[in-house]
Amino acid sequence: MKKALIVLPVLALAACDKPTSEVQLDCGHAYQNSETMVHAKTYDDKAVLKINGGEEITLKRKIDPDGKPSLSYEHYDYEGDAPEYNGKVDFYFGLDKSNGTIEHYGISFDGNDGSWGCNVRNKFYGKYKKPSKEEICIRDICNRVFFESDEDVKPGQPKKLVISKNINEYNGNRQSVRFRSENFVLPQEDALAISKNWDYNNMKTYNNDDNELKEHEKDACEVLDRLNAYIKAKGFDKTQYIYKMNTKFMGKFANYSWLKNEEIQSPDKLENGYLDIRSIDCSNKDLSMYDVDKISFDHNTAFPKDVNKLPKGFDAKKIADMHRTPGLNVHKLHEMGIDGRGVSMAIIDQKLAPHQEYSENLAWYEEFLNDENQQDEGHMHGSAVASIAVGKTVGIAPKAKLYYFAADLTDEMAPQIKKDGDEASVRTSSYYSRALDEIIDINRNLPDDEKIVVVSISAAPGWSRNPEYWTNTLERAKKAGIFVTTTEIDKEYGLKDNGVNRDVFGDPEDPNSYSQTAWQKGQNPSIDVQKKTLCFPMDHRTTAAPNGNDQYVHYANGGWSWMKPYEAGLYVLAKQVKKDVTPEEFFKVGLETGTYSERAKCVLVNPVALIEALKK
Repeated sequence: MKKALIVLPVLALAACDKPTSEVQLDCGHAYQNSETMVHAKTYDDKAVLKINGGEEITLKRKIDPDGKPSLSYEHYDYEGDAPEYNGKVDFYFGLDKSNGTIEHYGISFDGNDGSWGCNVRNKFYGKYKKPSKEEICIRDICNRVFFESDEDVKPGQPKKLVISKNINEYNGNRQSVRFRSENFVLPQEDALAISKNWDYNNMKTYNNDDNELKEHEKDACEVLDRLNAYIKAKGFDKTQYIYKMNTKFMGKFANYSWLKNEEIQSPDKLENGYLDIRSIDCSNKDLSMYDVDKISFDHNTAFPKDVNKLPKGFDAKKIADMHRTPGLNVHKLHEMGIDGRGVSMAIIDQKLAPHQEYSENLAWYEEFLNDENQQDEGHMHGSAVASIAVGKTVGIAPKAKLYYFAADLTDEMAPQIKKDGDEASVRTSSYYSRALDEIIDINRNLPDDEKIVVVSISAAPGWSRNPEYWTNTLERAKKAGIFVTTTEIDKEYGLKDNGVNRDVFGDPEDPNSYSQTAWQKGQNPSIDVQKKTLCFPMDHRTTAAPNGNDQYVHYANGGWSWMKPYEAGLYVLAKQVKKDVTPEEFFKVGLETGTYSERAKCVLVNPVALIEALKK
């Protein structure tokens, strides 16, 4: 069975018999056909490996007598025999000394059965030997300050110091990241104000070519503080990220025209009585026998003109307009400026089509879809969850940035591996795991005030035939400070949540308008469980539709799928007012400030009270 990468803490060197690092590698992460798991401990002079849990193999460290580690980077190589593989094995990793992290690693075999290996970059961020404070300051200075090139120096004039402003451009494709820089000449008076040791006559203080500090090492951090103050005063950001959302990679608008003359089932054959007539022509049908509380429709639904052929009290426009609001007085938070501005979130769901509700919020769009399932059209699920989370008029956090990842929960092998009665056997967490891995990687490069704080997933990726993929990636997300809310939050975080139905004619802002949904009727958990369960609205929501930039749809039942983006969006608002709030605190305060509902059999979240409590 394939296993996902597990990163263990790197230990500081305390004695010669203690490892300097410990890491577990999954070469299958790079090559899906490989199932090789390597556990490695490294020491100053050797590395000890276990391959697929076999016997320990000791490798010697290779040291180049002419190789001198630079101030910023060092490479470690180990080699030895691998009897089980009838050949040689090489293991290596590269250390970024500026922040004490291992930025890439790999292993290769050269045996009788052929040569192979794997090399994974930018995945392992465990701590190694931490550089000194001065070394970190020097590296930071050298990354941003350099000398004017000789060809740019006018005759008879000394060189000038230059600040480099790095810009990373992402075009929506993780394989295409373009780096460029804009340079700003540092005037002599400013340079001298930052450091008296910058000599314009010979420019010998700092040399950016080899990242070495030539003189005055002790004042490096003081110089860095002054440099940062200068950059701030001049409005030069240290790093600027430009996200280019290319909508051509998004799904096309869905075409529901084929539904126009679709036949609809009689009430007694409907699951829980719910009727879905999105984009169906019902102008010549009799809908009077259907439950007014259980009809889903969109802008393209044609209703009977005869009011007697409609359910009693049914008014499509009134219902759709009433349920555009998130409800529970979230609009009051928006009026106070608590609307997600300055906070980023991510969604992993199905393919997304453009829409006026969320297109301007998109900072990133990427797909993790298998070759046999490259849908052309956007999916109703994607449009709904994106708009519930960050929609301009229907969303919880309308000013938040959205990073969206379309992914599959099944693959092309599903028909061959399906077992009777075992839905999990056709599900795979690999695509969702890869998407979450990408979110973790992107987040490392984001400025502190633009970090992704929560990922909304209206599914259970861990419920699959390879749950270890998801479990290990989820742990990395947790360590990175990212809250990942799935429909198995109870197992993954020990938190209890649920969704509730909103009365079709009830006031969406009134807690008394909420109750158990139809498919939960009859479930009666203990009072203790009810009072430990935080509930969020999910049914009777009007959301963005996938079949047009300005199209909307009213869903009578959304299920947990619609509850998750509400929960994640509210967590975004919590992060806006309290940056260090955790999922556990969010739920604890939510239960304390919420309203226990006997109709809903849970504690209904009170967004305004929750946010006000977190602000204190």
